[in-house]
Amino acid sequence: MGTNADTEKLKELYQSLDRLKASGEDVIAEIRREINNIELQYLKDNLFPEIMKIIGERISWLRCTIDMSLQFDGDKQIDYSFCKSGSIVFVRDKYECNGHDENAIEKSGTDSNNQEIIIGTSNRINGHDTSKHSKTHVPRVEFPDGRVFQSNIFSDTYTAVIKGIGAELVDLVGLEHAGVGVVSKTLDAKYQKPIGGGWYVMTNSSTQTKSEDLQAISDELDLNLKINLVPLDGSETLYLPKSTNKESTRTKIQVTFPDGRKICSSKVLEALIEVVKYAGAERVRELRINCCADNLILKTPAPRYEKPFKPVGNGWLCNTCSDTITKFNQITEISQKLNLGIKAELV
Repeated sequence: MGTNADTEKLKELYQSLDRLKASGEDVIAEIRREINNIELQYLKDNLFPEIMKIIGERISWLRCTIDMSLQFDGDKQIDYSFCKSGSIVFVRDKYECNGHDENAIEKSGTDSNNQEIIIGTSNRINGHDTSKHSKTHVPRVEFPDGRVFQSNIFSDTYTAVIKGIGAELVDLVGLEHAGVGVVSKTLDAKYQKPIGGGWYVMTNSSTQTKSEDLQAISDELDLNLKINLVPLDGSETLYLPKSTNKESTRTKIQVTFPDGRKICSSKVLEALIEVVKYAGAERVRELRINCCADNLILKTPAPRYEKPFKPVGNGWLCNTCSDTITKFNQITEISQKLNLGIKAELV
């Protein structure tokens, strides 16, 4: 089946746009709208079914899962990136188109799926286009101090929350996607937004993943964030993001004390705190375990690290600003050097 897109009309509209583009946006707005509709129909009917057919034929025998993205600059360059799901290797490359072939549409005979393109009213929010048909909820993140972050663009909320927490703290949690840290001082991928201080936030992840990232950051740093999805119909009900039960698969630390007592909290920082209390804060301090360029145990932490410090007795505070593996190593070091006989396991 051929394309339903009127490609001859599209070519004429391109020519009209070129002739009239100096006349002002009010003159060419209708032309742009028609171009947009026909381009969408062409992409749906002719281009992507053909691409998917080729990819499907060559990939179906593989056993891996793949994440990928593709961008065309509207002229000659196609940028694409992909990774095997869960892999730390992130591949990026580009393809230079040799030229414009306006007759390409007549050269292909790809069947199209009987799909409907919904042309919705465009919302412009912070420079982004969002369709009214595509969203029923928007994210809302509340801090215990009363700060609230809410935007129709989840990546904007995600970025603002991370900036509000502090990139240095988030970096210590150790989250990454496709080999790129959620926060980084290195510009490694296209989907990284600058947030100041030389830091970038990786936003190339799904809404669900962003929700889980924020929950993981909140748990690791004991921030007590409230992360919800707010319905756009104006009702008061707040819906928690759909859960894939990631918390149950997130690595925890199980600590077994010599008396047989076990702890395995969903918040791994609690394992470290209990071990420090058991050992005695002063004794742990004497071990000079480094955390955030200072002693793990302090009485007066630097202001930017005040929140992750938790009381462990006699006015001493323990720095919990680290990822799970670091906390596990700290617990192991404390037990071994003080001969506590504690068994620590990653579960």
